[in-house]
Amino acid sequence: MSCCVGFEASKQIIADICETYHPNDYKIFVAHRVATEGLVYKVQVGVVVKPDVSVNTQMFEAFLKLHARSDVCIKVLQSDINFKETKLVDLFLLEIESEV
Repeated sequence: MSCCVGFEASKQIIADICETYHPNDYKIFVAHRVATEGLVYKVQVGVVVKPDVSVNTQMFEAFLKLHARSDVCIKVLQSDINFKETKLVDLFLLEIESEV
């Protein structure tokens, strides 16, 4: 399946959602890259925010709604609470499919 937007545009869509729910408290990073057949590749992107059950549930649902969009190939892989340097963080793992 060909995606209409590339990696940077997909990452910006994710950042826009983060800005809505955690305007001053989010970090986006590349967690894993996988080459697939042809010129398509997948990048797993992590998003880290402070735990907030209500806000983060809304953010998770916003990420899930990306599945219905035909112009992007962003999929939610998981959402977990993790410890980072003795602090709790909420970690979202998303996968972006893109073309070279």
